[in-house]
Amino acid sequence: MHHLSQEELTRLSDLLLSSDDQNTHLAFEMMQGQSFSADFITELFVVCKLSENEAFQQRAAAELERLDPNMLQVLALKQKLSRKGKNGSGANEKTIAKNINYYVVASNEQLNGIKLAHALIKKYGHGYQYLLDTLQGAELVDYLATFKQGNRFDFSQKGISKIPKEVFKIPGMEAVEEFDVSGNKIGTLPAQIGTLAQLKKLDLSSNNLKKVNKNIAKCTQLVWLDLSRNNFKEFPVEICACDSLQELRLMYAASYFSKTFLLPENLPELTQLRILVLHRDRQEHAANLLDILPQCQQLEELYLSEYTEKQDVLDQLRQQLPNCSISTDTTLSRLNYN
Repeated sequence: MHHLSQEELTRLSDLLLSSDDQNTHLAFEMMQGQSFSADFITELFVVCKLSENEAFQQRAAAELERLDPNMLQVLALKQKLSRKGKNGSGANEKTIAKNINYYVVASNEQLNGIKLAHALIKKYGHGYQYLLDTLQGAELVDYLATFKQGNRFDFSQKGISKIPKEVFKIPGMEAVEEFDVSGNKIGTLPAQIGTLAQLKKLDLSSNNLKKVNKNIAKCTQLVWLDLSRNNFKEFPVEICACDSLQELRLMYAASYFSKTFLLPENLPELTQLRILVLHRDRQEHAANLLDILPQCQQLEELYLSEYTEKQDVLDQLRQQLPNCSISTDTTLSRLNYN
């Protein structure tokens, strides 16, 4: 392979780590009549494990056996590298990270875990937790910076359990206006959220949050906040200090059995609040709704999903909030926060 330039070697690696079998075909075309070097063990392992083309798998396996016969034993291991599985039985991100490390150790570190994680991300969208656990310092900051596009940072649907502190070290992060980490397994909101001084839109929906860090009050430009589908036992009163908030989403925000998720007395202090989205299906919460919401006369849209059987409560709210559109429809409008 001495006659291949460094640029060609890099391209060959990228082709083999691709999720597209056509790129794998191009890689093998480039190596027609030649043998791979040991530098490509991870790439060949990826082809064996992730390609759906049997001919490519056989070619890659033959090269692996030539380079290191022990790699065939590593290939035979059954640790899962994807969240996909029968009846949704695939591994979660933490398990995938553990299994990547398992393969690296089993190969006597012949396999490059970072390359393997990147290949899994391309193929399945899984492997982020391994990168967050493995990359360090500036290298991790640089990787996370790839998810910042202009004034928007989007790290949603990654299966991660926490927001890395390195996110807030990304150059220009203080000017971000949109921050989306929805669809993860995040349990806590870091204090550094308060450094996002220009933040207007924050999407924390579909996580495992039980509370909100008080530093959210430092996001003085915040106008849109989604806390839907989390695990709060009580209303996160910290958000009542977000004076600029115009739209607040709390659909299924509370733990299902929570009886203490009541609207706080200081909710009416959100004088800019125009749209409020709730999920309230407990009869014992009705008095709380009727006590707090009529004080929010600035409301323009109120959504109370699955409240259709409590028509008397809806009628009272409509009388007390005559300028507010009250609906039980889950098809929600979107606030233009610009």
